[in-house]
Amino acid sequence: MAGVQVSLVEGTGFDEGEFASIEKAVWVTNTKRTAEINLSTGTVTAVGDVPTTGIVPFKSDDDFRAVVVPQTVAASTPLFSLTVDGLPYVFRKTDNFEYHSGKLHKFNIEVSKKSQSGLEFKLLGESITAWENDNASHDASAREYIIINVPEASPTSSALKAAIEAEGKDYTKIKHLKVTGNINSKDFFFMQNDMTYLQSVNLKEVSICGDVGNADAIPEQAFDNKSSLVRFVFPDNITRIGDSAFSGTNLSGSLIIPSTVTEIGGNAFSNCSGLTGTLSLPKSLTKIGYGSFSGCTGFIGSLIIPETVTCIGSSAFSRCRGLTGELILPDGLEELGSFAFSSCSGFTGSLTIPNKFTTIENGVFSGCSGLNGRLIL
Repeated sequence: MAGVQVSLVEGTGFDEGEFASIEKAVWVTNTKRTAEINLSTGTVTAVGDVPTTGIVPFKSDDDFRAVVVPQTVAASTPLFSLTVDGLPYVFRKTDNFEYHSGKLHKFNIEVSKKSQSGLEFKLLGESITAWENDNASHDASAREYIIINVPEASPTSSALKAAIEAEGKDYTKIKHLKVTGNINSKDFFFMQNDMTYLQSVNLKEVSICGDVGNADAIPEQAFDNKSSLVRFVFPDNITRIGDSAFSGTNLSGSLIIPSTVTEIGGNAFSNCSGLTGTLSLPKSLTKIGYGSFSGCTGFIGSLIIPETVTCIGSSAFSRCRGLTGELILPDGLEELGSFAFSSCSGFTGSLTIPNKFTTIENGVFSGCSGLNGRLIL
């Protein structure tokens, strides 16, 4: 396979810190994504048609990386589609461009701000290097993905720890972990306290055991302030996310709450400023605890609160400034805590207070400066 890296470099015209804060996106376009592999030679050949959609690369700061099937893209065909601060740009080559197997193709594109014409894009450099020399993708300690099966949770100690040791692995050096089988709160706290380098956790095929009321739930403070954690895959069929379960972590991208969750605990995701995508809440949800998403300043897009929600705790969405669109409160909402939406300046349109309310608590909508429609009490 071939690799491609597009790095956006700050040019001139931006205020201090402005370039780092604006939204940037890159898509790798006009490449076939289906391949045939000759197992005797290792040759990869692109087949099929070119999809109309592009490849969404992995983003790290202002570097965008993707894996591409080796192939040739015709001259003047767009290679990348960029959007910076809402302004589009298409990058293309005047000659045929070939993605070489086993090579990393690097492009450095400078973005400058022009007072009259908006943004200016300029190719600073282009190179082809041996992909295996790139530490970001080929550092074995960083890319090793450990899969551990835990047949049965232990009531007295971490069965996950025992399973990792039985595989001859050093749990203090594991960065990417997938677990199958059965775990409990002791295994969560083992991951939090003892697996110091843990960055990615995949629990999709895990059953969470516990006492009555704690089964099928992410325990309270499971990863509280674990700054190394950037990616998490939820178990299927969980019903609750405990208080402060992910508060202060560096979870990144969008956040999709599983479709079986009925309750999100207090401060569950508070101050997870690395969440820079959309927030998707399930139709099963009935309670959003106090401070659940407070300080998640990176969310973008609309906030859709399911009709099933009856309780939104105090400061639940405070300082979620990137959320946009109308703020629609469910008709069945019974409790709306103080400062629930304070400093959510992105909301626009009208606001209707549900009929069941007799009191609006302190500061619920303070700082919601974008609302510009009707207020219906």
